Amino acid sequence: MNITVIRNAIGTLEQLLSKASDALSQIEREVFNLYAFGRARGGYEYPREAMAGYLQEIHDLLLVVLEAGEMPDARASLVKAWAGFTSSKNGLCKTGDNDEFANSSSPALTFLERLIRGLRATVSEEISSEEAWTLGRLEEILEDTAALVRGRGEPPSKESDVQKVMHDYLRVKFSSSAKTTTACKWRESTSGNTAPSLVQEFGDTRSFVLPFVRKATSGYEIGTRPVL
Repeated sequence: MNITVIRNAIGTLEQLLSKASDALSQIEREVFNLYAFGRARGGYEYPREAMAGYLQEIHDLLLVVLEAGEMPDARASLVKAWAGFTSSKNGLCKTGDNDEFANSSSPALTFLERLIRGLRATVSEEISSEEAWTLGRLEEILEDTAALVRGRGEPPSKESDVQKVMHDYLRVKFSSSAKTTTACKWRESTSGNTAPSLVQEFGDTRSFVLPFVRKATSGYEIGTRPVL
């Protein structure tokens, strides 16, 4: 395996994966009419077609990356699985919609997420069991951010309001962990804060987004997903 090739491609693959996930989130909101619960309308006129386009782009890029990365078995697995996705009814636009949990999923997107997660693991530095436990706990806590913010009784008006709630809670839970403090810091670049806003304005309504931690080739980063 050519680790350099895989490492160089991971960032682009994850960006495309994020866009496909955003399109799927919009599909989910439309299918279950979740706009009524305060979620903002998405930015795609045709979210299913947008998702399918991103999935196909990821697939095409992966074919090149896996060949250049000297991973023939992974490439063959992708080719075989893709034939099944594209030949099924609705092709890459297909989603599984769970009425009980108001959740939509894409078989093709799920497959690509797992494949890219595996590629990321092969090029990321190994972490200790303590670090893995800490990151697991951190993700659980961040999943509860929406409830914690509501519990304060004052809706946040800017990103720093949500960060303050997060940091107060994390300071108690991880008072002895310097790694957690580092992991929670927003990534900075020369163009400013690269993390997405935790509070997004849409007309007269606000759509809150929930932070989460994910592993990146350069360490760990915080991303966001929509919440009620």
